[in-house]
Amino acid sequence: MKSATLIGLAAAALPTAEGFVFPSNCDLATRVTQTGTSGTIEQGSYGSNEVRCWHVECVGGNVEMSWSRFNTEPRYDFVTMAVVANNGVGAQVFRSADLSVPSTHTATGGDGAFIELDSDGSVQGTGFTASWTCTSRGEPTPPTPPTPPTPPTPPTSGFNFPSACTSTATHTEARGSLDYPAGSGSYSNNEVACFFFSCPAKQATLTWTRFNTESGYDFVSAFPVSGNTPGSSAVLNEHSGTSLPANTVVEQDGIFVRFTSDYSQTRTGFELDFVCSETVPTPPTPPTPPTPPTPPTPPTPTECPTPRVRKAWSLMSCAERDLYIQAVGSFHANHKDDFDRLVRMHLEAGAYAHQTSAFLAWHRYYLLGWENMLRSMGGVYSCITVPYWDWEKDAGRESQSVVFSSTTFGTSTGTDSSNCVNDGVANFRNGNGWRDSRNGCLRRDFGFGWGFTGQSGMVSMIQDFPTFEGFRPTFESAPHGAPHVAVGGQMATFYSPEDPLFMVHHANVDRLYALWQDYHGYDEVAKNALTATHYFVAGRSTAQEATLQLDSELPMTYDGTSTMQWFSHGWTIRDMHHTIGMPGNNGENDFVYGDDNLAGMLGSPRLGSGWNWVTPVNGAPTVNCPTSSTRREVVAQEKKEKKEKKEKKPKKKTAFVSESEPVVQTTEARCALSDHIMKEICLSKIALEPAIQNVDLFNYLAKIECDKTDKDAVSKEWIELMSIPKDKLKYTKPCWYLDPSQK
Repeated sequence: MKSATLIGLAAAALPTAEGFVFPSNCDLATRVTQTGTSGTIEQGSYGSNEVRCWHVECVGGNVEMSWSRFNTEPRYDFVTMAVVANNGVGAQVFRSADLSVPSTHTATGGDGAFIELDSDGSVQGTGFTASWTCTSRGEPTPPTPPTPPTPPTPPTSGFNFPSACTSTATHTEARGSLDYPAGSGSYSNNEVACFFFSCPAKQATLTWTRFNTESGYDFVSAFPVSGNTPGSSAVLNEHSGTSLPANTVVEQDGIFVRFTSDYSQTRTGFELDFVCSETVPTPPTPPTPPTPPTPPTPPTPTECPTPRVRKAWSLMSCAERDLYIQAVGSFHANHKDDFDRLVRMHLEAGAYAHQTSAFLAWHRYYLLGWENMLRSMGGVYSCITVPYWDWEKDAGRESQSVVFSSTTFGTSTGTDSSNCVNDGVANFRNGNGWRDSRNGCLRRDFGFGWGFTGQSGMVSMIQDFPTFEGFRPTFESAPHGAPHVAVGGQMATFYSPEDPLFMVHHANVDRLYALWQDYHGYDEVAKNALTATHYFVAGRSTAQEATLQLDSELPMTYDGTSTMQWFSHGWTIRDMHHTIGMPGNNGENDFVYGDDNLAGMLGSPRLGSGWNWVTPVNGAPTVNCPTSSTRREVVAQEKKEKKEKKEKKPKKKTAFVSESEPVVQTTEARCALSDHIMKEICLSKIALEPAIQNVDLFNYLAKIECDKTDKDAVSKEWIELMSIPKDKLKYTKPCWYLDPSQK
């Protein structure tokens, strides 16, 4: 998706000469309108970051779309079909990004069909071919009598491999194995390797013995085979990464395996064993004897307090900050596949969850899921909450924000030519650095085109926009968008969750949304009583926008169909309206914000009984957290060991230098031998005459050295160079000795 859509406002859609309004994100050069009773849409190879659009006019009729060829990058380059209604895009009919030919789809109840091809910035496919027919709705067609079942056709020798396959192989043996790629090398980029394991009318089993593909990008998919054709929709399993997939078992005519790689990293591939065997009926399971009743378990007290309280980063203690940074670093280091899936989820929801009415609800669910992901690590992280970056207090001093620290989130700008950030959480664990989902570094290049919206500006925005229709697009634009643009790097793209600042930024976005809801009394509106005042469908005229409803299930998938356990609830926009009364058991997902400033500036809520979703608090900003708690422990241990070592050494008697006449030397010569203070200080301060000046200066510098370095020796050469009589020395024992070897 084009990254600019993340933070900007959508441009107005433009009508064609025929009156149909193409969505504004459609590339101007690719907008096509077809008329008549039938036709063909032929799309060959396409480019990166394109949005190609077709309008099929069929006034008062239905458009039936049959696909004869389909080849787009799986999970990334989507073809969408929607109904045309009122000269615009209506309800979505079909959406796919795959190599398999879809079934026939019909756009009914409107005046035509709308087709959109949306490509990302990496791999491209060879496009698609679709034939359409415009039919009059007229009288309803009587139902077709049922067709008698057709007996199964035994497979012939030729298997119908998809045209997108770059290599094919058929296995007809009853037992065998596959090593791909053969030998000890790695597979290539942009592969579509296809394998057919024939097993007519028997049970086919694949057992995976080795697996190593680029996680999240290079996939192995298995499909059942009926006759000579793979089932395009019934995926048995799809896998990437380094863990072994579960055994694949099917009782049809075999298994079709497809391996796809993208354009970047490669790995060593996979190995599997194949067995085709007769289906053995499972013997009946003997009845299980009744289990004696289990005595009731006493209720376990709630482990974490409810509701959760999310705090301002600026008011958190050093220990609280360290705990959150350690949680983020631990999850990224130990659960990298899930972290990458989280990033893909945001990328896939780009058009749905940005510049539409779903923006605030979708991100509230996303943030809650991330918080529960951190809690799932258990231990000290069991009750952790996501803090919020109250950036409205940083307006006018954006780059000096407290979040930019070399010991927490890292500095605001990278230190090398690629703007890679190599400190803070980006350098968590062994200095290996922070790797994003594409194996790149964490990048930042702070330089803001928009200043952050300050406290008074947010107070005015909350007060001046009492309806969702006015508040959401205004708030999503500059207040939400400015930190994305200012930080730069991944934060300025749909890959923004790869930067740990994303979650604390969006925690503040959600907190300001909760303040707006609470201030106008919408926190006290029952979920079943929500109206357009609280939620309004407004934004781009796209297939995604047209499907938004209060009870629409929020899409939380990372590959078009799959989701993770923290996002598998099927929650809706309506579910995400409240922060108290969230779905879940016993309020386990309820949360409030410990608001440090804006609630007090707003005063009492305009409507309602009081602040319910924010807890106004007072406190001074936390300062002076130079190192993490782990680093502080290391420093303390080093000092302890140094002290113990010093106490074990025997003290030797001080030996002063002789009172011989001083040797005349130049200032430069004396300073050249300086080993305890900077040469520049020496050159500017030392005077040869009178001698008393040297005595005073030496005593002064010796005291500084003692206080500054906590050392117990100053070099003998300094005494000699400064021509100091021993009766003039003030600093002898216990701070320092004349000979460093006497330590």
